[in-house]
Amino acid sequence: MRTLLESLASTPSPASPHGRLGDLDRVGDAALEAAAWIREQDPHALHALLTRIGGERPAALADITMALAALVDPDETDAARAARVEAISAPRVRLVGKRYGGAA
Repeated sequence: MRTLLESLASTPSPASPHGRLGDLDRVGDAALEAAAWIREQDPHALHALLTRIGGERPAALADITMALAALVDPDETDAARAARVEAISAPRVRLVGKRYGGAA
């Protein structure tokens, strides 16, 4: 079964103005799916999907980006943000290192 992001990446813009997602629930679902994907699956695959969505439906990508921006706390300290990003990315870095024979 295809995910919402995969569906958006392979579906040209509809007749609706600028290919926007329209339904705010759908925008939120796509943003949360991207947030989960970056933690649980290959980030390169997410990058490829978002790139394809941007090519097929640029306004939909803008909708998703704006929803993700709304999820970020602008009052969070840089140190706290860096620690959160490190916690998300560190397991991926170790996995890639193992995959390519680097130090884990």
